[in-house]
This record gives sequence, C-alpha cells and structure tokens, in this order.
Amino acid sequence: TKVFKGLEAALGCEGYRLFLCCSYDDPLKESQEVQALLERRVDGIAIAPASLSDSVEAANRIMANECPMVFIDRTLPELPVDSVIFDDYDGAYQAVSHLIGQGYRRIAHIAGPQTVWIARERLRGYMRAMADNGLEVSADQVIPGPLTVAGGEECMRRLLDRPTQPEAVFCVNDNVAIGAYKVLKRKGIAVPETIGLVGFSDSIDPEIMEVPLTSVVQDVERIGKQAAALLLARMSGSNVSEDPIHQVITTHLAVRSSSLKN
Repeated sequence: TKVFKGLEAALGCEGYRLFLCCSYDDPLKESQEVQALLERRVDGIAIAPASLSDSVEAANRIMANECPMVFIDRTLPELPVDSVIFDDYDGAYQAVSHLIGQGYRRIAHIAGPQTVWIARERLRGYMRAMADNGLEVSADQVIPGPLTVAGGEECMRRLLDRPTQPEAVFCVNDNVAIGAYKVLKRKGIAVPETIGLVGFSDSIDPEIMEVPLTSVVQDVERIGKQAAALLLARMSGSNVSEDPIHQVITTHLAVRSSSLKN
C-alpha cells in the first residue's frame, strides 16, 4: 500500500489516475492484467514482474505496444526497461552479517522462489555473507517456499525436522518470518536465545510478535515516487535518456530483540 501511495502521489500531481492490478505472483494472471490495461490504452505501466522468466512475454508485449513502462521493486535484467529496485543483495548481506556478529554460526535461510528477482538477490546476499565469514552452507540450510506466513510455517517445520537444527534463521520477508516464529513459539523454542530470527522489508508492526522482529528496512513510498518520476518522463518524452535508467535504493537493518543473542 505504501508503494501504491508513492505512485499515486507523484502521478496525481500531474493529473493522472492510478489503476491497481494484482498478479499475486501468478504469471498467467499478470499476463491477463497487462492485456486488459493495453486494451484500455493506458498511458503507462509500472510493473513488479512476477517471474524472471515467465514475465518476459508480458513485458515484451507492453514494449511492442509502445506503452511506457517501468519495473518497480523487481526487474527483468535482460530487457531494456527503466527500473527502480531496492538493493536486496546488500540488505540480505547486512542481515546475515548481523547474525554472525551476534555469535550465530549455523544460519539457515528460508528463501523465496528463485524465479522471483527479490528472492534470488536475497539468497545471493545470504550466501556471500556466509562465505565472507568462512561459514559453509550445506544443502539443507536453504529451504525455498512461498512468500507467505503459511510458507514460513511449513519451511520452519522442515528445518526443525533436520538432524541439526539452525542457531538462527534469515527469512526472505516478514510474512515468512511471522510463520517461522509461530512454529517456534508453539514448540517452546526461545527466540533469540535458542534460535535467532531476522525478516526482510520491515512491513509489519515490529510489536506484532511478542519478540520484536529484526528486519531490513525499505523506503517503499520512495520507490513508488521514483518509479512514477521515471514513468512520467517516458510518457512526456522530455529530458530523458534513450538508454534505460536503473535506480537502486539502499536499505538498512532495524535491529530488534529477535536477533540479539548477546
């Protein structure tokens, strides 16, 4: 909703109205929504691609219709399209480095589907932080799943069923972290004393859990405003580079009780 707010604020000032379509990470639904927008001859489209591979066709269709477009939050790096994304790689690196600094060593990652840009980048940041600190990652330390609370619950149960339990878990987003925490609480496993927990996106009230959640903070309203600015420039055709413009917004870690072992 904050992304939408940022888009609406910037576009509304220029007299544009914003229509919201949700794909729910389903490339088929995304394709259908794109087609509906093109048939209504919208002035421009800001899109968070559902899949690194399966969203390419829809994006190509937008370009073939010469409709201005900007990728927001996620991107398709092989396509020549403006984008505004967060530095998901660095955010993940910060999160895992923090856990290591707290003394955790066996750090698992509940990852998202690797067909999704943000999930791939966050896994890459996790792997780099572990490698830079001389920590090996076994195959059973990384479990991909849906970007949902239910997905977090299922993946946490699978981690706890392993012969060697993790000392900490870095979750691909806050919904997944909530699901993981629910399982730990039901099993009487103390957070952070027994297992530390970190989320990503800082999208929930940290006090929603009994142990406030450490999470990577993203300025989501800002990303909406910057994407709108790029889209407005393309729609007006003035003072804009012929080459695609790529903007990367930094993140920072909000440290709370869920990861403070020391």
